[in-house]
Amino acid sequence: MLKFNPLTNVALGFLLASAIGCQPTETASDPMPDRPRDQAAIDPDAMETALDAVTVQIKSWEEVQQMVADLRGQVVVIDIWSTWCVPCTVKFPEFVKLHESYSEGLTCISVAANYTGLPDEPPESFRDEVLDFLRRQNATFPNVISSTPDQELYSIVGADAVPIALVYGPDGQLAKMFTNEDPQFGDEGFTYADHVQPLVEQLLAAAAES
Repeated sequence: MLKFNPLTNVALGFLLASAIGCQPTETASDPMPDRPRDQAAIDPDAMETALDAVTVQIKSWEEVQQMVADLRGQVVVIDIWSTWCVPCTVKFPEFVKLHESYSEGLTCISVAANYTGLPDEPPESFRDEVLDFLRRQNATFPNVISSTPDQELYSIVGADAVPIALVYGPDGQLAKMFTNEDPQFGDEGFTYADHVQPLVEQLLAAAAES
């Protein structure tokens, strides 16, 4: 599996963005794309309110799973990502759009896997970087910085690298995991519109019928 080094040419990174998942090597300065928006049309007070609506907590993967359990009856989609992972930041606006497409029945949770376990870089040290990106994406759903080190987290969920999307049914059970390494999604990897959203709609429809 190719490991992406975000200190290499950023343009090359975006060409590879959809091809595979990524593992950390070094921290990128700012590989994160802004979400397009008309700045002139945004009221300053509304912007401040919107920024305040985006928050992030530090939780272990076990605590994230408890969040899923507490949301029983909802379809839950977890996006595991990292600020240094270009494929993750490219997909993230799709994740936000998924959240915005449903007013009820669906909860989206983002989990930033920036923490590698190094004692001089605790999960808290990534808060500003992660929160800055989340605010630029208007990620008003629950956001978490994982206090479970990235490699341990990947091992627990059974994936090799981010981006990872986990879809849980209303029963709280994992319905499907999506990764870019899965050959069924081809060289460009999974997308929320083409692969995750159809499953979400299927689970929501089944819940409505029951």
